[in-house]
Amino acid sequence: MPEPMRQLHVLHVAEVIKGGICTYLRELIRTQRQYYGPGQVIAIVPADQAAELAAPAGVSVLGFAAGTRRVLNVLRAAVVVFRQIRRRRPDIVHVHSTFAGALLRPLLAIWRPRLPVIYCPHGWAFFRDQSSMSRSLARAIERTWTRWCDAIVCVSRHERRAALRAGLSADKLHVIPNGLSRHRPTLDATAIAWPAGSRRLLFVGRFDRQKGIDVLFAALERLGESVFAYIIGDSLHTQLDRIPPNARYVGWKHHSELEAYYASAEIIVMPSRWEGLPLVGLEAMRAGRPVIASEVGGIPELVEHGVTGLLVPPDDVGALTNAVRGLDDAQLRDMGRLAAERFDSRWTSEASHEALRHLYRRSVVRRPRRALETWYGDFVRSH
Repeated sequence: MPEPMRQLHVLHVAEVIKGGICTYLRELIRTQRQYYGPGQVIAIVPADQAAELAAPAGVSVLGFAAGTRRVLNVLRAAVVVFRQIRRRRPDIVHVHSTFAGALLRPLLAIWRPRLPVIYCPHGWAFFRDQSSMSRSLARAIERTWTRWCDAIVCVSRHERRAALRAGLSADKLHVIPNGLSRHRPTLDATAIAWPAGSRRLLFVGRFDRQKGIDVLFAALERLGESVFAYIIGDSLHTQLDRIPPNARYVGWKHHSELEAYYASAEIIVMPSRWEGLPLVGLEAMRAGRPVIASEVGGIPELVEHGVTGLLVPPDDVGALTNAVRGLDDAQLRDMGRLAAERFDSRWTSEASHEALRHLYRRSVVRRPRRALETWYGDFVRSH
């Protein structure tokens, strides 16, 4: 007899996917396609980023026109979402990122109050560098909006603890860490040209304040010709204006191309100022490469200091510089080997899918009264 919930019909929606969310979705829809079967998974994403998903046959990827105004982007996505809900009648909607979650959750609660909604912030908005007033407002929004979804996926224990401190409902918060497939694209690492005699560093990420590219550049200037770094990434809003002579910017790379850089690098550097659980760290560990990263967010759950990499204080150029200088070849080999073992035992996409599958099942089977209905009923009774 087939398992009862095997043919679950899932609709994913994200307002922007470039970066970690794209990697997360790419892994998730591939695994869900294998489990639920063809025609059961839909992803609604910006049209100009849809190709990044590399969706397998049997997964519908629908795009919406995305511009610079994020509110309009979410509203355009909402039109596609509501159209698909009418046509395909999904069993569950999985909303990704804080901005999409802020607008889509109340809209879905009003328009389809009985449809289960799963929300994943991929890093809380109140993690960002901002004024105390803006941070308090972000916490208040997330606290209030919690009632308009069935469950919230936290990608790290740190993310859940932060949510509890912000006053979010504990029974809605579920820790399901990011994961990657064990199977890596096979590319020739020797195709990447590195200067002889220099320590090989790799940075992959957005060029913004969160990812700390400026901290890395300052450290590279101090390290000089003893190191060389490839810089891979992009930004939706800004571009690099000054690159140290011991670094080379090679643009945004397809996920399959990235593997050659991971395989040929010696150290992956993540000088972030805040994080949930960065997928770049997982990609590095899967490739058997140690990580030097800021001790922020969920990174300490990923990188074991002195074992699979090194942790340094955020915004500390000196600490980052000394960490790079302090590792010898033997340490790098040992850390890389242990990083690969740690990934294989804890951070696979199969494990993430299994946890999500149970969360989906519970949300669909329960089909509770939606929080908006409960709130409205309480409001009427109290007035």
